[in-house]
Amino acid sequence: MKTSIHWICLVLIISSSVRQVYSQERPEFELKVIKDPDGMVYWPLALPVFIQISPQPEFKDPVSLTKVKNEDQKEFGLPMKWDGPGIHYLKHFDQINNRLPEKEIDFPINVDGLAPLTSLQLQGAPSFVLRTKHYFGKGLTSTLKASDDMSKVASIQYSINGESFIEYKSELSFSSEKEYSFKYFSADRVGNVEETKVEAFIVDTTPPITLHSVENDFINDNILSPRTLISLSAKDSLSGVNKTTYEFDGNVLVNYVNKINLSALNDGAHTLSYSSVDNVKNQEASHFYSFYLDKTPPVVTSAIDVNYVKVNGLMYVAKASTIQLSATDNKAGVKDIYYSINDGPEILYTSTFTLPQHQGKYLVKYRATDKVNNKGSFIADDKLGSMFVDENPPKQSFDVTNPKIFTRDTLFITKDSKITLRSIDDESGPAFINYKLDNSSLFTFVQAIQIAEEGFHKIDYSSFDKVNNSSTTSFFVVVDNSSPKIFYTFSNEKIDTKGGKPVFPLGTYIYLAATDDLVGTKTILYKLNGKQEILYNQPILLTQKDNNTIKIKAIDNLGNQSSEEVVEFIVK
Repeated sequence: MKTSIHWICLVLIISSSVRQVYSQERPEFELKVIKDPDGMVYWPLALPVFIQISPQPEFKDPVSLTKVKNEDQKEFGLPMKWDGPGIHYLKHFDQINNRLPEKEIDFPINVDGLAPLTSLQLQGAPSFVLRTKHYFGKGLTSTLKASDDMSKVASIQYSINGESFIEYKSELSFSSEKEYSFKYFSADRVGNVEETKVEAFIVDTTPPITLHSVENDFINDNILSPRTLISLSAKDSLSGVNKTTYEFDGNVLVNYVNKINLSALNDGAHTLSYSSVDNVKNQEASHFYSFYLDKTPPVVTSAIDVNYVKVNGLMYVAKASTIQLSATDNKAGVKDIYYSINDGPEILYTSTFTLPQHQGKYLVKYRATDKVNNKGSFIADDKLGSMFVDENPPKQSFDVTNPKIFTRDTLFITKDSKITLRSIDDESGPAFINYKLDNSSLFTFVQAIQIAEEGFHKIDYSSFDKVNNSSTTSFFVVVDNSSPKIFYTFSNEKIDTKGGKPVFPLGTYIYLAATDDLVGTKTILYKLNGKQEILYNQPILLTQKDNNTIKIKAIDNLGNQSSEEVVEFIVK
């Protein structure tokens, strides 16, 4: 029996639409059978199958197959279902056309029961995973790709952060910094829909923020010391800090690990530049911190107010002399000054000070600390390195040149006597002598003193050494500029007067005498009748007749000499 099947009309009947609901509504994709222009049929596995047959190619008056051979199978046989995805065949045997080597004729039906597979590619930006969170930097784009082995992909859908799903057309970019929930799926041409996939990630476009801080021995945050440490602290609210770098004065870039030590830098002005980068390569703009590194301790200078002198390398000072210390600093300013005497304990300098009040050698050392605690070493300068406290005043004396005589506890001198004031000092040495004569003004002794005015005089004088130690004393002198008074007598009375001259007899003696009110007469000299001057020590016998002339003068014990007195007389 020849069998001719003019073919079977396959009717697709979808019992219900398929919709999947998520946190936001997904678009609907209807399950459907499609037929390509080349006649290839694609059937979704989920749709039932009903068969109609018709004797006409136009499928007029088709007849549905509803009768099953075993009635008890009817409820299971309609509708029919494909036994799984893949290519299924409707077959019949052609026994008319003997030219066919194979009598079986197959009609393929592609039963598609698998949804497409969609992959997401996030690209173009640095990435980093931290505690299951995925971070991306700037330039992030995404590409969705889907594949389907049977009916092929019909649509790729995506939703960002709960917004409605939209169809993917081209590459997406993510420039805003925030957390993203990216959902996506695909559907094939027969309506198979992929389960929604979710990719959570965070876009981080903000670089870290780095701050610096300083500790140890600094002032005003910009004057630092070699002991100052600089700390850099960086924070990043999203992907986290990857590294912090720094450099001084544009030199080598260094990775920050621990607090920065400044001891290797030179004294002077410096600039620290620093910045951080996060784990998705967001680079912070450089910060610049300018400061002055003060590594130099203060310079101390000393001064002795008064009463000091350097002699043979030794600085002599008076016990009342005060020592003043002062310091200057190149930048931070002076904090304090310390000193020690003869290597004793350190003493904080607050005001001028004196050395111990007894004579002897002393050594004063000093140092200063600035406001960033740069501490100088104890040193002594030329003034304070070798000092001697001189508390002894000079020893005084005076000399008087002749003529002079000391009698009755009184020094007698003349206007020609020269008084020299002297002082001796075994330490710092004599400096000068001041004196007053009677009630005169004060004079500085320069040259020998001569007193012209006769009488009693007092000289007060003070000797000073080179550190102004002084001693004062006085002495008295009597100035005698008067010569003795001469007296003469004859042993006989005159016997006559001739030519106004007295006449004395032959054999008469002349007696000479002189008186001096203060120091006494020392010598009487005479010349008789032009003969050699003779020291008077006995009466003079007159033996020459006629006219005689005797010249007499007297000298006191100071050498004051009287005027020559001439006596004329006649011996007969």
